[in-house]
Parts: sequence; structure tokens; C-alpha cells
Amino acid sequence: MSISSHQETRIHELVYQIQSRNIEALKNSVTPELHEKIVTEPKYLEQLCSLLPEAKSLKNKELISTSERILDRDDRSFEVLYKLSYPTDLVYLQIKFSKNNKRSLVDDIQISKVAKSKA
Repeated sequence: MSISSHQETRIHELVYQIQSRNIEALKNSVTPELHEKIVTEPKYLEQLCSLLPEAKSLKNKELISTSERILDRDDRSFEVLYKLSYPTDLVYLQIKFSKNNKRSLVDDIQISKVAKSKA
């Protein structure tokens, strides 16, 4: 199972929109439910921003895994996990695409950060 170029583009757009705190632009990348959460819970977006270091691109990313979950015809999702390497941090970016929409909108974002040890 592989990620489509459309989904790959969507992830790049999403990361840039989070970094620039562009709530209006996020409307085009996420499901209406997730956008509502971002609008009504400012702490949610702040947390995502604080965990995602400033970077203009995702050149230093490594795709860790992809997985698909199918419960029934109406409940499908596709998850992508990336490892992003920065000079001082490792960031794990987990994105879930809802499969019941044709636009590959994201309906969940999880970011976790691990500080690199000084070697």
C-alpha cells in the first residue's frame, strides 16, 4: 500500500498551513469536523504548531508506515506516519485521511516530538 501523490501534496500543504497558522487555508486540507475543532479549540492548533518546528519544506522526511482500516463501506481510513528529522528534534507526524470523501481530506493529525540526545 502506498501513498498517492495527491495525499503527499495534501500533507505538504497541511504542514505549511499549520506552521503559518493559516486557519482559513486549513479548510481546504481537513474535514469540516477537524476544521471546526481547530477553530473552536485554539489550544489544539497551538499544540500542533509548538510540536512542529519551523521549516519551509519536508525534504528531511522518512515515510515509516502506511495502513488502511476498513470497518464497513462507510468507515474507512488511511493512515500515514512520517519521521521528520531536525537538528535538535525528531518529530513523528501521523496523518489520517478519511476515505469516505473524494478529496483526500485529513480527519486527524497527531504529532509527537522526541528530543535527540547529544551524541
